[in-house]
Amino acid sequence: MQGYLKISTAEQIVLNEKVKTKMASRSSLSSSQPRLHGACLLPGHILVNERFHGSAVVKALQESHVTVQIDDNMGVLDFHPSTDVGVVYLTEADLVEGDTYKSKLNKLTKASFRKVVLAEKTPLSSQYFLSLQKFVVIERGLVLLPVANSDEVGKILAQMVM
Repeated sequence: MQGYLKISTAEQIVLNEKVKTKMASRSSLSSSQPRLHGACLLPGHILVNERFHGSAVVKALQESHVTVQIDDNMGVLDFHPSTDVGVVYLTEADLVEGDTYKSKLNKLTKASFRKVVLAEKTPLSSQYFLSLQKFVVIERGLVLLPVANSDEVGKILAQMVM
């Protein structure tokens, strides 16, 4: 029996309990925690949060010949352009509304994949953009891309997919 480690029955029970605990903690993820459901995205496909169904972003993606798959259980994420990238889109309204986006981005920070924040920078939201930039880039260490409108978001996401 060379190469095998012999452990006692008591040690096996302890190991089994540790495995069960770890598996239970994985299955008890709340819906607000970002995850990809263990799936692999095919090239040319993107997962889109259900709240964007029929939006200008989805139309721009479809015009770019990207296959859009709507998902109603994406947690804080808005888009999954690939298996290892998650995207949150902050609209002009989100920025003007105040700091409500911070809790969403705090949850995003805990994810294990690469994270990108797309934020609308318009004449109305530009006064709030500096504080967003400090929070996202300096405090959270995330990638921040300013966009002009939702059509531009669709084009950027299409580039991430391709």
